[in-house]
Amino acid sequence: MRSLRYCSQTETSTQDIAKNLAPLPDETCMETVYTFCQRQGRGQRGNAWFCGENTNIAATFVFDPVFLSAEHLFFLDMALSVGVLRYARSQGEDFFLKWPNDLYWKNKKAAGLLLENTVVSGKVKRVCFGIGLNVNQAVFPPGLPRPVSLFQIDGKRRDLQVEIEKLAESIHAAYGEFRREYKDGILQNIKAEYLESLLFKDQWRNFVYLGNRMEACIRNVDDNGHLELEKRNGGNILAGIKELQYCFDE
Repeated sequence: MRSLRYCSQTETSTQDIAKNLAPLPDETCMETVYTFCQRQGRGQRGNAWFCGENTNIAATFVFDPVFLSAEHLFFLDMALSVGVLRYARSQGEDFFLKWPNDLYWKNKKAAGLLLENTVVSGKVKRVCFGIGLNVNQAVFPPGLPRPVSLFQIDGKRRDLQVEIEKLAESIHAAYGEFRREYKDGILQNIKAEYLESLLFKDQWRNFVYLGNRMEACIRNVDDNGHLELEKRNGGNILAGIKELQYCFDE
């Protein structure tokens, strides 16, 4: 079961609203809180997320995956991100996931993703998976890091209500697939699809790691969500989310 809860306008984030929802009927369910006009969006590392007014989608997808151990949270993160990617690839080509889970078109950011969770006694009680998706934005405010909208990519204006329903369907399907495989002890299928879709994987690129510039190649992501890179001058590193920056303007 999945349900959609529309907010015409919110002064806070859909993540904050989602946290206060009542428990879902069971672990198969997904509830979506969404708006087309969000004033205070949140992104990774405490960053703000630009939403615009009636041009883009801000949504949080809520799950109560009581079957999931906290040690496997990143697998769920990958699965939900793949659900977003599948939706995007139904719109066109050249979409990828930038580690840990943002949606990129070529080297531009089409959506920011954020997973927040509540864990009790080693089990995941609630997951709130937020997304800010650029849909019909024609011009972005200055200072945003390489934003792009679906409209800028292909020139098509989209019905936001139709798109949130498509997006929710894709994410819920990916969640259901993950839940079934997890219970069967299968963890690597969704990881394989995530890795296949990873931006710049197996390409030599410049990064900044712990403040030091280096040339490296993305090889893998470990089960805890750390990025594994091979350095051009030899050796490997295992980077956490706040330790690595991509160098795009080269």
